[in-house]
Amino acid sequence: MTAKTTLTAKITTSSAVFELLAEGPLPRQRCHFVLPPGQASQLGRGESADLIVPWEPHLSRVHAALAPDGKYVTLSRHNESRNPVFVRGEPVDSCRLRAGESFVIGETSFRISE
Repeated sequence: MTAKTTLTAKITTSSAVFELLAEGPLPRQRCHFVLPPGQASQLGRGESADLIVPWEPHLSRVHAALAPDGKYVTLSRHNESRNPVFVRGEPVDSCRLRAGESFVIGETSFRISE
């Protein structure tokens, strides 16, 4: 008699954990945030934002939402935001960003990383 062995593999798909690095024009103007997987975070300079960047005057109190989704982070500018979000030098209202890509609001650069 031969024993039959059955192997079961558990396959899990894990979402990447993304981070947002904010860099203003001065060396002391740096912030690092972890973006919670599957949850939109609000970027702004006001206390009601999840990701607060207080030094950037061109950033609205709540300027944009960042939502990690698989291999991307979806960036959506709020309609009430007065100033544009630039990606690759072009103003955008929404886009999908991968790790290593960046966007600019005012004089602050924001980079997505894993």
